Amino acid sequence: MNSISSRRKVLIGLLEKGGITSQEQIQALLQEAGIETTQATLSRDLKALQVMKIPGVGYHLPPHQPMTQSAQGIRSIEFSGAQAVIKTLPGFAPAIAARIDLKPLPAIMGTIAGDDTILLILRQSFGPQEVLAQLEPSIPNIQEYRI
Repeated sequence: MNSISSRRKVLIGLLEKGGITSQEQIQALLQEAGIETTQATLSRDLKALQVMKIPGVGYHLPPHQPMTQSAQGIRSIEFSGAQAVIKTLPGFAPAIAARIDLKPLPAIMGTIAGDDTILLILRQSFGPQEVLAQLEPSIPNIQEYRI
């Protein structure tokens, strides 16, 4: 359960509960969830997820809103059977995959993310146009990246 995508999903869940005021507290909560991580890795995760630390309040996720074209970092999306591959700028794939996984979509069973590539596992009854339509609210203009 220490993959980047899995770790970030747990981190997002912890942050959504609120009341977290330090990285040490986050590390302890992750450890309770069975995830060992270093402070450096945690800092990278917080940065990738665009987490804000508000003095006197604690850590907060950015408001849920569609990613802007400049922020999404997507280079292409290509379909093959019941799979799709999204190519991103280096470092963007885990955060984009976590965002896709956070909002259950009928066409997508799940994602696997590397540093700059996301594998989407699709349900067989859905075609590329349906997948793109479901991704559109979170990733505006995703159709433009189709190969």
